[in-house]
Amino acid sequence: MMRESAKNSCEDTYFLDRDLAYQTALAHNTVTLTDGQKHEQVCYYDGPPFLLAPDNLVNVPADQFKEYFSNNPQRAPKHIETTITQTEPVTGDLRKRIQSVLKTFAEFHKTTRG
Repeated sequence: MMRESAKNSCEDTYFLDRDLAYQTALAHNTVTLTDGQKHEQVCYYDGPPFLLAPDNLVNVPADQFKEYFSNNPQRAPKHIETTITQTEPVTGDLRKRIQSVLKTFAEFHKTTRG
C-alpha cells in the first residue's frame, strides 16, 4: 500500500483516453488546491461510461464539456491529457476531436476567469 506522502501531486485532469483516465483514477493521486487543501485527483474523461468506476472517475463527453462544468459545482479540470494509449489510430477525425476539446477547454477557462 502506498503512503499518502508518496502519492503523486497533480491536477484535476480531463482525459481523451478513457482507459488512461481509469488507470490514473486508480492511482488515487493527490491534488493540492490554491488554499493548500489536499483532495483526491478527479479524472474526467471522454468516451463511453464504465459500469464500475472509482468515485474520482467522471464521464464528461467532449461535446458536453462546457455545459457540464458551467452547471456543476465540481472542480473543473486544470489540464487536458491528449495521450492516446488505445489502439485507436491517429486519424484526421481524432485530430479534429483533440483540437475541438482543446479549443473548448481554452474558451471555458477564459470565460470562468473573468
